[in-house]
Amino acid sequence: MLEIVLTREDANTEFALLAEWLVADRSEVAQGQAVVVVETTKATVEVEAPGAGTIVQLYEDGVEVELGKTIARIAETAEELASLDSEAAAASEEPAPKPSATEQKATKKAIALAE
Repeated sequence: MLEIVLTREDANTEFALLAEWLVADRSEVAQGQAVVVVETTKATVEVEAPGAGTIVQLYEDGVEVELGKTIARIAETAEELASLDSEAAAASEEPAPKPSATEQKATKKAIALAE
């Protein structure tokens, strides 16, 4: 299984915008094929597939992603694709963890009202 990782191009940039996926999720891609347009504060680049297979996108268009994160995986075999599908199903069944008190960005009153 191959991963498409947002690489850090310079020391000052921490996030990049996934401006546009050039291929549909779960479509076949070829090695070297441009799959996504990524924008940083200094450049707009097309990211290419590192190998051939079925692409599984981990983020939607228009999302800012921290550099160094995996944005997509390429399953080279049907078994790898099935493995990615089972991982996604398991992740969607797990409840999202609640942020700790130090991570919350709302007042106690706002949280109580929301609940």
